[in-house]
Amino acid sequence: MSLRVKDVDLTTWAVTVRSGKGDRDRITVLPERLVEPLEAQRRRIERLWREDLRDESFGVEVPNALARKLPSSPRALVWYWLFPATRAYRDRRTGRPSRHHIHESVVQKEGHPKSGGRVS
Repeated sequence: MSLRVKDVDLTTWAVTVRSGKGDRDRITVLPERLVEPLEAQRRRIERLWREDLRDESFGVEVPNALARKLPSSPRALVWYWLFPATRAYRDRRTGRPSRHHIHESVVQKEGHPKSGGRVS
């Protein structure tokens, strides 16, 4: 759920999984059948990202000291979550509005047969 826009390359069908087993990054192949749904998802979140940027203080959390090194990175589309949470929040440390990625429990709940969610 914590994939960022930059982690999915739809031209080469590659996905970069960050901090996987052994805290290492891994690159894996994206199945062809997921390319179109992920293109549609990217279009949806790009609209949401543009809405979030209307607030000049908005920014997503970025790794380590990147925000200090590249102050514009928290507002860049490449760092936006591919599966963002439905609601923004106010970061306690910075006081800035932000958005996190969707929580895994939301996906688990939606996919559970008793929840009425769709199971693929």
